[in-house]
Amino acid sequence: MAMQVFDSVILVAIGAVVVVLVIGLINLNRSGAQARTRSNQLMRLRVILQAVAVVLLLAAAWPQPGGRPLKAKAERALGCVSGVKTNSYLEQNLHPHG
Repeated sequence: MAMQVFDSVILVAIGAVVVVLVIGLINLNRSGAQARTRSNQLMRLRVILQAVAVVLLLAAAWPQPGGRPLKAKAERALGCVSGVKTNSYLEQNLHPHG
């Protein structure tokens, strides 16, 4: 449940970046000093939101002591799309230290 909430927060952060980017692109068509100031503010906000989104993505990808979240997500995605399953026997023999 906690990972689902975390995934939702990541999606919201990425969505916020997209919204601010689109608003900034629309604002580029306007002219005047106020439009330039607003474009600058939107650019700064976009950079901050992108940094937050990247930190959240890195936190989601960080290996947990009890598991490997990216591996599990990749297996679910591959299993849903193409029916590909990983072979745990081969995986254990290919990664003797893990």
